[in-house]
Amino acid sequence: VEMMTTGQAASYLDVSICPLREWVKKGYIPVVMKTPTGYLKFAEEDVEAFRKKMEQDGDILTTGK
Repeated sequence: VEMMTTGQAASYLDVSICPLREWVKKGYIPVVMKTPTGYLKFAEEDVEAFRKKMEQDGDILTTGK
């Protein structure tokens, strides 16, 4: 499984880190791992699936950069 950092996932979704963290809190995107220093890691396939869902739903979750 390819992993993405918070910054990489946010960039891929074309949002800042803040909305990404909110989506994590709401359970929209699963966190695969949290490092001992507190960094979040995401599975690339989960981020891709979420992006496809956003596109299908007309980007309703996007709060912008």
